[in-house]
Amino acid sequence: MDYGYAGGNPIGNDDPTGLTQQDIEAALLIAEQTQTDLIFPNNIAVQALVPPMVGITLNGVGTAIDVRYLKKLTDAQACELLNTIIHEAVHYTLPAGDPRQKDVLPCGKPGGYPYDEANSRTTPELCQMLNVLRKIP
Repeated sequence: MDYGYAGGNPIGNDDPTGLTQQDIEAALLIAEQTQTDLIFPNNIAVQALVPPMVGITLNGVGTAIDVRYLKKLTDAQACELLNTIIHEAVHYTLPAGDPRQKDVLPCGKPGGYPYDEANSRTTPELCQMLNVLRKIP
């Protein structure tokens, strides 16, 4: 059995409401429909990532997001999920050697083009669209 609804870990990550994978799918749908200049992978894997990482993209391979998104999400956390999906799509869209791929500032803190792009694209209106969509039964 795959246990995809719980990130492959049905003991450590449960989804009693059945809505968390729906949240991920809703965020991906909103992102794909509104960010038409970005390329999205066919599928986004969910796996345990080393904190503070919440997403990772390997060009030509795919994207994974952290298992934290399999938990029941608040509206603000769902917006963070949408931002993460858009951020990773920026990475996925850029060529592998593009200097804009870097998302660590010279001081060592997270930042740079993928963060700036995702932050400017994840508008309050998109977050509202996602939060309405994810609550539809």
